[in-house]
Amino acid sequence: MQLDGASLYYYNVDEALAQRDEIGDRSIRIQGTVVGEPEAQGDDETLVFALAFEGESVDVRHVGAEPPPLFDAGVPSVLEGRFADDGTFVSERIVIKHSEEYREDKPDHASSSP
Repeated sequence: MQLDGASLYYYNVDEALAQRDEIGDRSIRIQGTVVGEPEAQGDDETLVFALAFEGESVDVRHVGAEPPPLFDAGVPSVLEGRFADDGTFVSERIVIKHSEEYREDKPDHASSSP
């Protein structure tokens, strides 16, 4: 039995662009930061934006499920989809990439146990 999504490879934007020919039209996960304000286009509300990582960026056309509420410019995100023939990444799913850094919101509420 194969878990859903287990066969999707994960790339940073720069890695995916460098390996574009090898990736072909396979479904992958690609991660980076949303550049500029995402814009809805057309009757089907296709969302258009760019995703960047390590100085490289790719144009994205999101045609899948509605993005998460926190999705916006400057937000690190992971997209699932594939490259179109024109080099655009066609996304079907967007997931917000949360920081691995933990910050205490209210340090005065923390107590240390003796």
